Amino acid sequence: MIWVGVTGGIGCGKSTAVAFFKKQGFGVVSADEIVHDLYQHPVVVSEVSKILKIDSKNFSKENIAKAVFPDSSKLKNLENYLHPLVRKESQKRKEDLKKLGHSLAFYEIPLLFEKDMQTFFDATICVGADQATQLMRIKKRNSWSDEEIKQRLSSQMPLELKKDLADFYIDNSSSLEDLEKACASVADQIKKNV
Repeated sequence: MIWVGVTGGIGCGKSTAVAFFKKQGFGVVSADEIVHDLYQHPVVVSEVSKILKIDSKNFSKENIAKAVFPDSSKLKNLENYLHPLVRKESQKRKEDLKKLGHSLAFYEIPLLFEKDMQTFFDATICVGADQATQLMRIKKRNSWSDEEIKQRLSSQMPLELKKDLADFYIDNSSSLEDLEKACASVADQIKKNV
């Protein structure tokens, strides 16, 4: 099975691209979905609450973000705990896709290059957008302040660098139709060349 890592900037359309790949019948795994599932386990909630010094009764993604984005040491401690769990579960889901007979599968992983994980994949894709479009999308779907947006963007590698590191780049600055055409084209290239 060809295993493809999909990354990009916040608000650039990684999830939309991966949803298109899934609609086309390819296997799909999402790191964010795995984290969401992990946060349903009481043991994980308890550990994360201890690490971040937050009340487990007020456990939410928003409270986690408020704890980690201004404090890089808390973010590092959270990642040190969560990332091995995510890796283990992603490996299990990858194996499940293989058993189901998928010949091509995509793994949506925001921190692919930040965590130097490109060697785990047969190919990598960066989904990007121009800065104005990216900021507009972030503000449209979140109630984050400008400071929160800045903190989140600064916690990730600059989009231009991700673009340079990726095997394929999909520009998602225009329409959904253009994104779908670009995704279909990249999937075809991967099937032929990887």
